[in-house]
Amino acid sequence: MVAPKGTLRQYELNVTNMTLAPDGFKNTQSKVFNSSYPGPWIQACWGDDIEIKVTDYLENNGTTIHWHRIRQNGTLDMDGVNGVTQCPIATNDSFTYEFKATQGGKWQLYNNPPKYNTTFEEGKKYLLRIIITSVDSTWIFSIDNHLLQIVGSDFVPIHPYKKNHLLVGIGQRYHVIVEATRPLTVDNYWIRMRIANGCSGFALNVIPKEEMGILRYNDTNQEDPSTKAHEYGKECADEPYENLKPILPWRIGKPSNEQQPSTFQMVKDPLWLNFSDPTIINLHKDLTNAEWDSKPDLAVVSEFSANTAESWIYLLITVTFIPFSDGKRIKQFVPAAHPIHLHGHDFAILKQSKTPYWTGVLADMNFDNPPRRDVALLPAGGYLIIAFKAENPGSWLLHCHIAWHASSGLALQIMEREADIGGTITPQRMAETKRVCGKWNEWFADPEHRFEQDDSGI
Repeated sequence: MVAPKGTLRQYELNVTNMTLAPDGFKNTQSKVFNSSYPGPWIQACWGDDIEIKVTDYLENNGTTIHWHRIRQNGTLDMDGVNGVTQCPIATNDSFTYEFKATQGGKWQLYNNPPKYNTTFEEGKKYLLRIIITSVDSTWIFSIDNHLLQIVGSDFVPIHPYKKNHLLVGIGQRYHVIVEATRPLTVDNYWIRMRIANGCSGFALNVIPKEEMGILRYNDTNQEDPSTKAHEYGKECADEPYENLKPILPWRIGKPSNEQQPSTFQMVKDPLWLNFSDPTIINLHKDLTNAEWDSKPDLAVVSEFSANTAESWIYLLITVTFIPFSDGKRIKQFVPAAHPIHLHGHDFAILKQSKTPYWTGVLADMNFDNPPRRDVALLPAGGYLIIAFKAENPGSWLLHCHIAWHASSGLALQIMEREADIGGTITPQRMAETKRVCGKWNEWFADPEHRFEQDDSGI
C-alpha cells in the first residue's frame, strides 16, 4: 500500500547533559533532548515527510540517533547507526535526518512518580500501548482481575486474542485493548510489570522483581489496591508463536540464498565498529576483501545478493557451541535468551525453538502467514529462523537488544543488494554524510577529545 502525499514536519533536537535521578541514582551526565526528560514528542501523519535537525552539545561524546521501528525504506543513511550508516555528529555540529512516515504507531513514555496511575470509566474500552525500553530482561504485563485483548505486535495488526498476561521483550511493542468491566466491587486494581524468570542478568535481590501502577475507577479514592495477581507461567519467552497471526497475510517464498538459510552463530565473531570509517562511505569498495581497511571479520558482514525486491532471505540465528576433541558440540557458550532486532525490515518468524539443533528440513518451518515483527526472542540454548524480503538495499544491523550484549559486539551487518545501495542515496545526501565524518574526525583528532573505544560501538 502506497502512503499518501503528506506535509513536511520539521523538528529540532538539541542533545545535552543534565543532572537527573530517574531511577533514584543521581547522574550528572544524563543525556537528554531539549533539556527535558522525557523528551519532546515527534508527531506525524502517514505519508508525511519528517526532518529532524539534531545538534550535539555534549562535551565529550559524539551522537547518532536511531529511530527504532522506522524501517528507513530507501533511506539507509538516515538509520542513525554510527560506524555503519554514518559517523557520529561531533560536538557543536548538526545533522538533519530526513525520512517519510510510512508506518503507523504511537510511542508514549510516562514519567509519573511514584506510581503510574490511570482512571477508567466503567463500560468503555481502552487501547494501551505496551513498550519495553529496558536494558535487560523480558517483562510480563498484567492488570489484576482484567483480561487483555492483544491486537498488534511491533505495529503489525494481528487477529485479536485474549489472555490475562502479556510477555514483552526489550524493544517490542504491543497494542492491547482492555475493557473497563470493574470486575470487583472495589475501585482500584494493581497494574503489574514483572521480570520473567531466567531473562534478567541482574540478581533479583538487587532490583525489584515487580513494578506496579494503579488502575482506578474512582479517582477520588486514592487508596492502594488490595487485589491479587493472576496466576500464570513466568518463564522467559516470547508471546506464543501460534497467537501472532497477522491480519494482512504473507506467503513466504523460497530462499534466494540457495536452499538453506544463512547462519549467524552468536558470539563467534563479535562486531567492532569504526566510528570514523562507516560502511556507508565504503560502498564503492569491495567489502568482501581487504580493500576496506576497517572491514569487520568476514563472518560479521553477510552478503545477500538477491536478484529482485521479491526475493526472500532466510537467516538461522543460533547459539555458539564449544567444540570438544571428540567432535561433539555439547556445551552452549551463550545460555541466555536474546531479543534479536533487525534494522530496515519486518521479518517473518519461520521457526523459534528451545532445542539446540535445527533439523535442516525446510518443511519443518511455517511459510503460510507466520508471525512477523522486528524483535524476536532467540530462546536460551535454541535457535531462531527468520525471513525477510530483499526489498530495501542497505547495510542493516542485526543485534541483541540487551544493552551490554550489544556493547560486547553481539551483532551482525547484513549487506543487502550492495550493488543497488548507491542508487538510494543522492549525491547531496552522501556529501552531507562525508561532511559529518570530516567534522567528527577533526574533533576526534584533538588529544583532549580522544578516548579509547572500550566497546563494540553499537
